[in-house]
Amino acid sequence: MLLALESLYLGTAASAVSLGAPTPLPKASALNLTGLLVPVPGAEVSFPNSGLELLAVMNTGSAQAVTTAIGKTVEGQPVTPVTGTLPGSALSLLGPWPLDFSQPDHTVQVTFASVPGLSVALLRFAGVL
Repeated sequence: MLLALESLYLGTAASAVSLGAPTPLPKASALNLTGLLVPVPGAEVSFPNSGLELLAVMNTGSAQAVTTAIGKTVEGQPVTPVTGTLPGSALSLLGPWPLDFSQPDHTVQVTFASVPGLSVALLRFAGVL
């Protein structure tokens, strides 16, 4: 699989931290997630959603809840967010998210129950060779 690193947005646009332009990886190369991880400065992470994104999350603490908001409504009513559990002392992959999860600004919003010990890297499938 060919993966590319995509820009990562943390919190609001005013506090956005960009990891740079997508970096295509050769077909036979391993992906070093450790080198891509950045500490999470706030409880919410948001980023543009094309339906191809994965969020790598390193949780060095104990297990905790993670919630993804759903941007679409049903007959004008909000949809209950999706909640899962991040295992403790583990590297987890979240996503990809269907476009229904996108907020009106076309971003996905992921909220963590606790921030200490969390690092993230945003990945985007660039295609399969």
